Amino acid sequence: MVLRFFGRKKSFNKVTEEIQVKSKAGITVGHLASYFLSQGMDTTIQAWPLGMSEKYYTEEPIRGEIAVETLKRGAKGDAKGKARGFCRETVTAAKRGVSLILRPIILSDLRRQLVKAPVIVSLDQKYFVELSRKTGHYAAAYGITPPDSQVTQPYLYVHDPDLAAEAFLPVKDILNACNSWFGSVIYATPKAER
Repeated sequence: MVLRFFGRKKSFNKVTEEIQVKSKAGITVGHLASYFLSQGMDTTIQAWPLGMSEKYYTEEPIRGEIAVETLKRGAKGDAKGKARGFCRETVTAAKRGVSLILRPIILSDLRRQLVKAPVIVSLDQKYFVELSRKTGHYAAAYGITPPDSQVTQPYLYVHDPDLAAEAFLPVKDILNACNSWFGSVIYATPKAER
């Protein structure tokens, strides 16, 4: 969906083939962000997984050595539980040049990014289907109801070929799914020509 938005026709299945992940865990947010980076896109992961230490909180993106060292410290024990796993799985993406924003995702983040491009949301699928366990899932958010609309709460337009080609979901549910467990978002836009 994100690639299609920029005129590149490639299915998610084709992307997963190109990534060639051999892990039983499947494709992580770090794998997918690295893929967008390899396609010539500026790529940022925003996340605040459960167990992340407050000392890593950032308002602005961090990149390069700062991002790598932050994730390494988190993976070695400053972060707990799911946050430690996130740090371990994302350090390679940071080494490749993916930027990080380490704080919870809020409505204004989605509004600001959706003006530029669709947003990949990595969320806990149990919020949307009848699952008793937490299962990660990717979907592309491509629109949001305007602040002055007549709806009682904001809704996000989501493209998800597995669950529904297009869905209109409450932003509150998406934010809960992205900010719980292991969730995150990926912002990917073409690099500015210099």
